[in-house]
Formats: sequence, structure tokens, C-alpha cells
Amino acid sequence: IYSWDSRTVEDGRYEIRITASDECDNTTTTKLTASRISDAIIVDNTAAVVQGTFAGQRIFKAKVTDKLSVISRVEYTIDSSDKWVSLVPEDGVYDTTVEEFKILIGEDIKAGEHVISLKVIDAGGNTRYMNFKFEI
Repeated sequence: IYSWDSRTVEDGRYEIRITASDECDNTTTTKLTASRISDAIIVDNTAAVVQGTFAGQRIFKAKVTDKLSVISRVEYTIDSSDKWVSLVPEDGVYDTTVEEFKILIGEDIKAGEHVISLKVIDAGGNTRYMNFKFEI
């Protein structure tokens, strides 16, 4: 068994070569050696990038992009960290490294300054929190 701490390398795609040998228990004429290269392994230790814009006072649009992993979950809250609301991408399914979202800010949000917070999680389990200030 060999453990590899992938946090020590840059994000990217890697192939790992495994070589096994019985040289320790055999002579130079009877020893055997074999190698195999793994399927590609994706190392993704970086959270997705979030771009957010307001399209009017009550519409917030977000574009979430990750270099290597599919976006797997996005949630938001307004003026709170207790009540997170799950979002569905504009195309209806989490299936790519780029997803777009639209949040309609309800009439229950009164005039004044507010903060919308996003929590974005990619398939690698990386999480990013972003806050955006807005005023109604």
C-alpha cells in the first residue's frame, strides 16, 4: 500500500506508474518485474471561481467556473448563514465545469443594504464562499 498526499502537487491530470518486482526473493535469472501505468488521476485542490453580477435590484446572476472538476452544488443565503437555499443551474443539471445561476430576490427583502452569500462545492470537495453586497 502506498499513500500519496496529492496536496503536495499542482492541480492537473496525473498518471502513476506502479512497478512490482520479486527481486528480493529470487536470483538475477529468476526475478520478475512488471509495470503498469494508471488511468489518469485528477488532482484538484482549488475551489471554483465565482463571478456575480446584479441584473436589476432583485436579480442576481452568478457564473461558477472550475478548471478540472464538475460543479456539484451551489447554495445561497441572504443576510444570514443559517438558512442556505440550494440552487439549480440555468440548464437544469450539474454536469460541467462551468455553470450559471439566477437568484430572484424576493419581495420579503426590504429596502436597504444586504449581503448575498454563495457556497460553491466542486466534485473534488473544494468549497468556496463568496459575499456580494447589494442595495434595494
